Amino acid sequence: MEHDCIMEHICASLCVLTEALDCELSNGIGGVNTIEAGQVADIIKDLTEAKKNLAKADEAHAEACYYREVVEAMEKSEGEGDEHGYLMHSDRHSSENAKMDHWMHDMSDHKDGRYGMAYNEYLNARRHYSESKSQSDKDAMDMHANEYMSDAMTAMKDIHRMADPEMRKQMKAGLTKFIGELPA
Repeated sequence: MEHDCIMEHICASLCVLTEALDCELSNGIGGVNTIEAGQVADIIKDLTEAKKNLAKADEAHAEACYYREVVEAMEKSEGEGDEHGYLMHSDRHSSENAKMDHWMHDMSDHKDGRYGMAYNEYLNARRHYSESKSQSDKDAMDMHANEYMSDAMTAMKDIHRMADPEMRKQMKAGLTKFIGELPA
């Protein structure tokens, strides 16, 4: 419960800071105080890291709860098997299995997937916005989209920096093609 409040505060702070930095940069780099912009960027990076760590802690907690319940279910079921050691089906076992399935489903929601946690958070926020059309859900969707794009750009810069000249040419050609295909 406390984690939810902290996560909301982190997300709100990220949204405000990201929007402020975007607003400053949209006017051109000439009028931007680069020292302050760098400090804001560092704060955004730190808050993003804190958000990821909090999500990992929530996942670890869910996993610990799951394993605790598995152990408790195993302890409760000792001696309830047939002569071959197989558990007998009962309503109690079905109820426990349903709980474990629910926890496993919740845990799978925390997996980063192919494109990472930021992208999954964007998809989740987009789904909420498409259902509610509320401004707060749109703001959350935009914040997660910006976070994902920032992560993707950072990853591409890191790969480009370490790439050989041929890979750099391929990356530039691919990105140039992509930019050209974007609608105006």
